[in-house]
Amino acid sequence: MGHMAGRPEQKQPQATDAEREAPSARAALPPPGATPRSRTSASLVLRLVSFVADRPFVALAAIFTGLLALHLAILNLAGAMSGVFVGEVLFLLDPVAAADLLLLGLIAFCMVLPTLLARASVAACTDTAGALSATDEEYDATLAALAEPGIIVRLVFGGFWAAVMTPVFGNLVSAGTAAPQAATWLIMIWLYVRLALVFGMLGSSLAHVALLQYRLSGALGRHLRVDLFDASALAPLARHMRLSILYLSVPLLLMGPVLSRPDAATASATLMGFGILVVLVAGFGGMWGARTAIRTTKQLVQGELNAYSREIWRRAYSNGRIVEAVALPAMAGMLTIRNQIARMANWPGGWPNVLRCLLIALLPAVSWFGPQAIQILLEPFL
Repeated sequence: MGHMAGRPEQKQPQATDAEREAPSARAALPPPGATPRSRTSASLVLRLVSFVADRPFVALAAIFTGLLALHLAILNLAGAMSGVFVGEVLFLLDPVAAADLLLLGLIAFCMVLPTLLARASVAACTDTAGALSATDEEYDATLAALAEPGIIVRLVFGGFWAAVMTPVFGNLVSAGTAAPQAATWLIMIWLYVRLALVFGMLGSSLAHVALLQYRLSGALGRHLRVDLFDASALAPLARHMRLSILYLSVPLLLMGPVLSRPDAATASATLMGFGILVVLVAGFGGMWGARTAIRTTKQLVQGELNAYSREIWRRAYSNGRIVEAVALPAMAGMLTIRNQIARMANWPGGWPNVLRCLLIALLPAVSWFGPQAIQILLEPFL
């Protein structure tokens, strides 16, 4: 071995008789958290999380189907239903049963809502990678932060919302389906369980959305580089704005028939307006960093154009007269570009995209006041 020629060989120490006769060390016992059962449970949870992350819409259908089967089983056990019939009416045609289905759909959708938004955020960052100035390490860290599930934060906020909101709304939402007196307790327990799941999932989703949009906004504000005359680079961010507002509007859309009251239109409109405001704040909040980057770029470009325009004017106008008329068209072109930049919106996609987002956010009004509006319009013909 040529490279080892100059290094003297070291003799290995010989083991003594006592060391040869000593028993071998026993392998350390696994820590309490690493038992086979706990590893199996953790593996199962990770598989479920991975399944929801990979196939959110399939998971949504599976969760809703499971909740519906449990709902029908409890109502049949309580004697409120016979198979899939409420009295002689199919449960899908019963108004109260339809409201129950909307609650189950709300629970199922809120379970996959964080995954849908996280996938949309990761896709937005991936599609705008060419406009980001981040290093490979910063880019990978950003994607990892966006994909982080945030289980602890979601559990804390979900538990808080469930504990606070369930008793308040439990007295406002009726149990719905009529049941024998002896089984009324079962119907009420299932009602409160559903409300706890609804508000728990809503609180969990809102906490995750706030954290996710904060991370996305911060990453865009630090690394986004804007070309004011190339709208295609920011098109994925504009699409993410619309998609996130659409996802966030679905829970509000599902809550409309349950919470809207024709005899309390003002209160219903106030509650819906607050929900729309939350949706808009969450949807536009994720793009606040992009807005900051666009605004900063506009200010820099306008400052450069102003400096060039002043320099051209000093050269073209001297001693009370124009000495270089050929420079005036260049200055006029710069002023035109400056005014065009000033009229640009600070949001990805411009003002048309902002208008689309506002229209999407108003979709819940269809479920909140659509039936009442149709009834009022058709009343003269009935």
